[in-house]
Amino acid sequence: MGSDSATFCNAGTPGDVSDDYEGSGRFIFLAGATPFDDAQTINAAFVELALPLADNLETQISARYEDYGGDTGSSFDPKIAVRLEASDAWTLRGSASTTFRGPTLNQLGGRSTTLSFVGPTGTFKAVDTFGTEDLDPESATTANLGAIFTRDDFAMGKGSLTVSVDYWRFDFEDPIIKEDFNSLIALAFPGGTLDPSSPYASRFNLAGDGTSSSDIQRIKVNMINGPDIDTDGIDVAVMYETDAGPGTLTYTGQLTQTLSYDVGASELGSGFDALGTLNDNVAYLRPVVELKGKLGVKYERGDNTYNLVANYTGDYEDNPPNASAPNSGFGPRDIDDHITFDMHYNTSINNGNSAVWLSIYNLTDEDPPYARLDLNYDPYTHNPFGRMIKLGLRHSF
Repeated sequence: MGSDSATFCNAGTPGDVSDDYEGSGRFIFLAGATPFDDAQTINAAFVELALPLADNLETQISARYEDYGGDTGSSFDPKIAVRLEASDAWTLRGSASTTFRGPTLNQLGGRSTTLSFVGPTGTFKAVDTFGTEDLDPESATTANLGAIFTRDDFAMGKGSLTVSVDYWRFDFEDPIIKEDFNSLIALAFPGGTLDPSSPYASRFNLAGDGTSSSDIQRIKVNMINGPDIDTDGIDVAVMYETDAGPGTLTYTGQLTQTLSYDVGASELGSGFDALGTLNDNVAYLRPVVELKGKLGVKYERGDNTYNLVANYTGDYEDNPPNASAPNSGFGPRDIDDHITFDMHYNTSINNGNSAVWLSIYNLTDEDPPYARLDLNYDPYTHNPFGRMIKLGLRHSF
């Protein structure tokens, strides 16, 4: 049981060249600003209780109360977790909870400017993001159900095996997101021509007397409560350990399979399935890869440990914003799956007072798979660095 309180402050006074009445300012890209001085106090209380209902059954009950004050309000979020040792080999576990996150000061007010590629213009344009005072908090309902199998005398007593399988689900409501400017363009420029009656027409600065989406010079977007998002998947982990000569050999495997990632409908557009796609044309989403995994083998002998790990990222679809345009030539295209290897060695010396380790990441010097983005790869999923070597030394005095 406990409580805490935190106060956040956000203040700033723009210089003369950033006067908001100067519009975009003398440097064109960055928008002007006004003085701001905001504060937010969050009070919370929490309690956690462990209930051993039986020798083989454990239950944990917890709850958290948070008060953001003002229009954000408060929330009470409980959690229950249960663990049952069904037998010497089998353990079952599950949990369910709700969560709550209020908007930050930056999301409630202020303004920031970013540079984004705007498809109809064929180039990068400034996008101004404005905070919104009446944002609702975002919340989620989460659930997990899993099983663990353990066998110490596996393979005729030659080794021990542990396998865990978990199903997870997250249902997000009113997530706090930045408006997707591609959706605003579609609503304000039906057929590529500005509709002056659209409630979103005022969000765009156009070149001269232009009326086409290709004339867009600057876009205004707001922080909003976005569409509901539901996702679920399965995690699998395997470990097998056995004696091998004078040492111990351990095999490991981890796999995450995302089964669904559904985005609900909103006033900006209909719902859609984001699973297995790059989602580069949706401002508030990141790539959702269906399959990721790791395989490892480790050998320990005395003070020496050798470890080799294979990292796998499955393929997914690259679907650019203008893929549906007639004769665009930019239809859906796969981003290839990707495998890299990491190797690690460490040893203890000087009676255990010192340790030396050597790591080689991306052992085979693989390039990230090609994606139709500015960097020619997906920076949210893949690492652009080639082979990297790291040498470390630690000594205790």
